[in-house]
Amino acid sequence: MTIAPTPGAAPPRAERIQRLAFVVLIAVLALRALLLPVLAWNSRYVMDEYTQAAFPLYIPMGFYDGLDPIKTVLYVYVFEAAHCLTRHAVDLLHLARMEGTLLAFLAAGATFGIARRLGRSRFEAWFAVAVLFSFTNFMERSFRIRSDTVAVSFATAAVFVAVGGEGPGHAFLAGLLAGGAFLSTQKAVYPLAALGLAFAVSGIGCLTVRRQIARLGAYAGGITGALLAYGMWFDLRNPFRVLSMVFLSPLHFAPLHGNPFYAGIRALYVAQTLRRNPVPYALAAIGLALVMARLRSAPPRIRLAAVMASIVALLVFLHEQPWPYVFVMALPFLSVFAPGALSWLETRAPDRGPWVRFAACALLIWQLPRNFAYLAHDNGVQNEVVEYAERLLGPDDRYFDGIGMVPTRYLAQPVSWEALVLEGVRVELARGDDRSIRHILDSRPKLWILNYRVRELWEYLPRLLDPSYVRVHPDVLLTGAFCRDARPVTFVNRWPGRYELFRPDGSPSGEPWRLDGRETGADGFVPAGPHEVVALLADGPSYLLPVGTTFFMPLPVTSPLDDLFQGVYD
Repeated sequence: MTIAPTPGAAPPRAERIQRLAFVVLIAVLALRALLLPVLAWNSRYVMDEYTQAAFPLYIPMGFYDGLDPIKTVLYVYVFEAAHCLTRHAVDLLHLARMEGTLLAFLAAGATFGIARRLGRSRFEAWFAVAVLFSFTNFMERSFRIRSDTVAVSFATAAVFVAVGGEGPGHAFLAGLLAGGAFLSTQKAVYPLAALGLAFAVSGIGCLTVRRQIARLGAYAGGITGALLAYGMWFDLRNPFRVLSMVFLSPLHFAPLHGNPFYAGIRALYVAQTLRRNPVPYALAAIGLALVMARLRSAPPRIRLAAVMASIVALLVFLHEQPWPYVFVMALPFLSVFAPGALSWLETRAPDRGPWVRFAACALLIWQLPRNFAYLAHDNGVQNEVVEYAERLLGPDDRYFDGIGMVPTRYLAQPVSWEALVLEGVRVELARGDDRSIRHILDSRPKLWILNYRVRELWEYLPRLLDPSYVRVHPDVLLTGAFCRDARPVTFVNRWPGRYELFRPDGSPSGEPWRLDGRETGADGFVPAGPHEVVALLADGPSYLLPVGTTFFMPLPVTSPLDDLFQGVYD
């Protein structure tokens, strides 16, 4: 005889534990979901984020038509939204980071959808997302202002569509999305190729040869359609000219292969991600290994997702420069298989299945201290430098820093001093060839930001910059001249504009001065080129600087330079 449970009676112990596990799981997800935008807003910017946040400035110049990008530029149009919303540099960076955060949540949503389409329960699908959020790489890198951020959102959407059905329509749409990932960065050839191989493998023994060919053709057609649309957007008459540049531009990076600068990067950051994330990697690896062990008998959708995850993870971990944000490209696909580890552990201890779930959910909390510690990587000093530099620059003024740290202003020359380029400039300067620096100076930079790329060449730059610039901030050189007293000073002006004298405390002196033998009054226009300047009534040091200059601190600035990018990958 079965006795009905008394209304209001406590549920069985196993059910209570399972409910508790679900509560813990949702708490982990909620906390990390709230923490992700906080990390995005606060954490220190990587140098490439400034460069890529500034690229929308160059859209009017015409990509592939006078301005030839080395990388595909679909991501530029994504981050252009931040430029449309504000013209304040730091606000722009924050808004672009929030765009990146939204894309991270979209990737997490696609991860949930993939898990559900692979037959996982809601609890297991949420667990996959919780594992994804438990990776420090995802929590600390997924929101970056980078092409990779956009590519990951396209790639996860492509796999979500691919596991939704076996027809050519799904394959075609997946190809379009995979093509979008590739057009955001050529590095996304990894998920693009992996998904193509997954389509080929998943259909073996399940689909007829005709259906398999149709599906692969549809996937290739989707990619081709995305590429053609990209080429026609930039050159309607000759899209293949654009596409040839897309595929040939990676040759620019060929000299980087084997470069000593990058030696050890793979070992360093692969070891770092494994050391910091043993639990989520173990869960994902166990689940994926279980599927791969019975791949032949697995349903086509699971087979496709497993092959995709395996290949992408392999390619990402073997990538020559796996900076911490690169791993984000593989993490959503690995996380999908983490629930499989739960199922395996539950079968090993069937009487303790609820405890397994509870323990697994609880383990995902242990990396939270690391996430909170990452908040100490604040970007206060960087934002201070950017804000001050932007305040000194008019809308049409240019500057230089080898990076592009003010995303609302143009660089004097649109060149990034990456490691290989910087080394080339150093070699030229060492043999007395300063044409590259003079070319920058001829473009009339009003100021220089003294980040590490500029400081790398500092043994050669003072003789070129000292006659033209004054240090007005620990990290900023501004066009101007230092007048020690009333004796003549040579000022090689790089920025034509109105200048006036300032006292060391930062206040305008209002005193007259002489330019090339002609008295100017309180302020006057100084053309580009070498000039003789005399502070007529000076009874102490004074500074000839652009009219309206405001100071961060009294002059002369003698405080040490800030290391603006120290520890960004720690």
